[in-house]
Amino acid sequence: MTSAYFMAAVRGPDGETVSDEEKAANVARGIEVGAWLEKKFPTVDLYIPHRHEEVIHELWRDGVPGPQIVRATTRIALRRDVGIAYIGTYGFRTTGMEDEWEAMKSAGKPVVEFVECNDYAFERIARAILKGK
Repeated sequence: MTSAYFMAAVRGPDGETVSDEEKAANVARGIEVGAWLEKKFPTVDLYIPHRHEEVIHELWRDGVPGPQIVRATTRIALRRDVGIAYIGTYGFRTTGMEDEWEAMKSAGKPVVEFVECNDYAFERIARAILKGK
């Protein structure tokens, strides 16, 4: 079974100064888009970090620096076959997403980004998944 790592904004361009409301909206959107991916690709083992954001938030509150948390999520991403990045929230990959993206790309893993949950995105993601097999 092909595995994939899902990337989408959590804190966004404001980084550690993001409001709780914006972060909550980003996490909810990440979960929603991740669920769309799971429905479209039921045979892919998809890791959606937004579903584990509570743990990450507690580490952050306890003083674990953001870059250290991103290093951990990047290690998780590298254990997957494909990287899938949703950039629809801001129109670009945020810092953490960019780190995960570049690590996967450097490791020779296919990565793909998309803006909207539609047929065009489905086709692009499907091609990346086929490359990751």
